[in-house]
This record gives sequence, C-alpha cells and structure tokens, in this order.
Amino acid sequence: MMPDRPPIQEPTGESFAVAVIPDTQRYSERNPAAFEVQTRWLAQHREEENIAFVFHEGDVVNAPEPEQFERADRALTHLAENDVPYLLAIGNHDYDNFAERSADTFEEFFPTSRFADRPWWGDSFDGTAYNAYVRFKALGDEYIALTLEPFPREAVVDWAEEVLETHSDHTGLLLTHGYLYRDGTPIDAGDKWDRTAYEVSGHNGDRLWERFISRQPNLRAVFSGHVLTNGSGGTLSTDENDFGERVHQLLTNYQSIGDGGRGYLRLVRFFPAADAITIETYSPLLKRYHEDAAHHFRIGDAFGPGV
Repeated sequence: MMPDRPPIQEPTGESFAVAVIPDTQRYSERNPAAFEVQTRWLAQHREEENIAFVFHEGDVVNAPEPEQFERADRALTHLAENDVPYLLAIGNHDYDNFAERSADTFEEFFPTSRFADRPWWGDSFDGTAYNAYVRFKALGDEYIALTLEPFPREAVVDWAEEVLETHSDHTGLLLTHGYLYRDGTPIDAGDKWDRTAYEVSGHNGDRLWERFISRQPNLRAVFSGHVLTNGSGGTLSTDENDFGERVHQLLTNYQSIGDGGRGYLRLVRFFPAADAITIETYSPLLKRYHEDAAHHFRIGDAFGPGV
C-alpha cells in the first residue's frame, strides 16, 4: 500500500508523469537489489501513475565492468518486459575511456538495436544510443525527448538542433548526464566535475545553454544528474530562452544522502491544461516519500511566456 503523498497545491485537469531515475552507479556496483526495486515499482505502477516515459540520468554503472552492466541490464529489463518506455543518458562512469569517448561496453549492453523496434524510438546521431531521440504522445500532445552525451561535442549539438527543428510541433525535453550544478547554474569552468576534470572536449553546461538550449523555441525542460548535491538531492533553475519562454532545468542526484541514494526517484508530473508541473520524490526501497517539503513542489506557468 502506498503512503500518503505529501501535500502539493494540486493543479486541475488530467496529468501524466515522466519518471526520473538518478545515477545508479553505486547500486550497479554493490546493491543491485535497490536498482531492481526502482524499476519493478515503475513497471507495477505505470498505469496508476500514468507514466509516459522513464528517464535515466546516466552513470548507470560505477565502472565499465561487464558484471556491473549485467546488474543494470537485469534491472532495466523489468521496464522492457512490461513495455515501459525508457531513455538512457550515458554518464562519464559508463565510458571505457571518457576522454576518448570510447564506450564499447555500454554499447554491447545497450545498442540501438535494443530499442529500434519500439514505436517510440526515433533515431541516433551515429548509430549508438549515446545521442538519440524518442517521440511519444501524452494526453493528445506530441513530445520529443533527446538524450545527449555528457558535455556534448559541437557535431552532436548541430545534430540535435536539426532534430528539434524537424520536430518543431513537438514539446522538447532534454536528458543529459552533466548540465546543472548544485548552485542552480549550468556547470562552467571551475565547477567541480566540469569537462576539464575529465580532459574531454565538448560544451560545459553554460556553453550548452548559450549555444543550444536557449536557442530552441520548443525545448522546455532539461534533466541531469552527475553532480553531488551535499545531501540536498537536487535543485531547480528556471530561465527564459531567447524567445521569452521558460526552460525548467532539474538536477537530481541522491548519492550524497548515503547508500547510493536510498532508492529515491522523481515523478515529474505534467498538467498541460493547467500549464503546471509538480515534482514528487519517492523511494520504492524505503516505501516512503522524501520527508523534506523541498522535494515536493509545484511549478506554475510551466510552459507559458516568461515574465
């Protein structure tokens, strides 16, 4: 039996949810049961929660060892076997060599062929699942979700621009492992865990905002993990893009609270008719919602023009 939800000013009208699984690296390394509890719960409660898609924010594993990927594979199979659509971001820990952007082990376990026959699958940048997009319909509206590699290269950004332009009638959602810092600003040079920490080429979060995110009229939300949050679990930043539209940027990472994150995941619930989003944080492992009210809130004027 589910515990009572924390109080949120509930918008009116129908809703659907996007479930967000934060970094699971510690589960795949030493506590795979926690990962499986998350995915089983999502599969079991898909209809009840009206979950349209599941996003995994990357760092699926802690090291690119086959046994860790096998554990992650078993967990994610609970989604696949129950036809729950999911999109993976690749994280820095998922690469065999991040500086060289080599991820053969990730590709072995999560090739595009794993998703290509799904009705929601779109296409990928280079035949791998590191940079790809999916499409789905929820409550009659069309959505497109892109996953981009950490600190994306310029060629990847060019590709993503073309994808969003081609799907200009879809509401865009972006999933990428490292984007928002714990202070609520996009990762920039000097922040811990920026691209220079890994000697990898590409765009830090600040440049990704300027070069790509702010220039897309239909991109309305960004989901990321990667950054340890000193126990807070995450942060939200809302900024106007070049068209005066709000873009909501959500960092979620519960590793700082210990035990790999204690099974917490987020349900980002969309209320299109009310132009609102609510955020709920729940642990299927602990069978409870997060106690802090900061993890349960409403975003009003979610997709309307900025103020």
